[in-house]
Amino acid sequence: MSLLQQPWLITSLKGLLGSALLIGSVAAIESKGDFHNESDPNNHSIKRWDYLYHMSSAQIPVDALVLGNSHSYTGISPEFLSGALRANAFVLANPGTNVADCYWNLKELLTIHQPSVVALETYSINGKDHEDMAADMLVNQIKAFNARRDPTLKWASLLPLFPLNDAGLAISETLRNHHYCWEGFPPAPERRKYSLRDRYLGRYIRFTSGLKDSLLQQYEDLGPVVDGKQMHISDESLDYTAKIAALCRDHDIELVLFTLPMYKDHVDHAETWMAQYEDLAATLDLPYLNLQTQDNLASNKDYFENTRNANQHMTF
Repeated sequence: MSLLQQPWLITSLKGLLGSALLIGSVAAIESKGDFHNESDPNNHSIKRWDYLYHMSSAQIPVDALVLGNSHSYTGISPEFLSGALRANAFVLANPGTNVADCYWNLKELLTIHQPSVVALETYSINGKDHEDMAADMLVNQIKAFNARRDPTLKWASLLPLFPLNDAGLAISETLRNHHYCWEGFPPAPERRKYSLRDRYLGRYIRFTSGLKDSLLQQYEDLGPVVDGKQMHISDESLDYTAKIAALCRDHDIELVLFTLPMYKDHVDHAETWMAQYEDLAATLDLPYLNLQTQDNLASNKDYFENTRNANQHMTF
């Protein structure tokens, strides 16, 4: 029996041919953009990168960079921070992501900007990692991944950021939205327009009023929402925080960790939780600013989103 008559070889060749046809078909559809549907008319993750690259081309520096997730872009006003520092402060943060996303954001930013200071908000340093990614985190991570522009860094970050089974969804709109074939194609939403001539430094205002009396009463009746003793930092988060520290050292950037607060009655055993960040900062020889337990911000009801969800943001 000749080699070409071997059953295993014939099966393998058929498998390779089928895979090539499938990948080629998806690639062809992808190039046409038939399955594109940006469901968010105000995708601020894309908007941030638009402005960062615009600032780079216009030779406008980013002097101080804030990294994190939604806690950062709702809790920090880069305009006010820029005025206080007399420098350009930019908030580069994505909703629902963790410190691994912060690392890859910083990697790309350093190809176009050289900040003097990077401030990493600690809510992104959490117990999550890419192998046990919940559906809502996967959606947000895909948005953040596709907002970045550097193709080399995107391919390098693909498997570190996504489980292998979800990697195809991250890179292909056709795979993400193939259900349109039987559900029908929705109308493309009208994107909110903005001008690159306008000043934008990464802020995204979501909450403008504080805690209501009815919710304050729920704290009295039901107690705190978050137990600091249950919060932990995953090994992956520890690893990526150390990578960010090393990256900053290599680029002669001062790195600081900081914690934006949630309402004092929202969190039980906050000191236990914050002690983990204090230990991490000490291990990495970094300064740490704890605004949860070492400042009076957490006691002001006007400063916090009116929610008993575990994830509570600050107000404008």
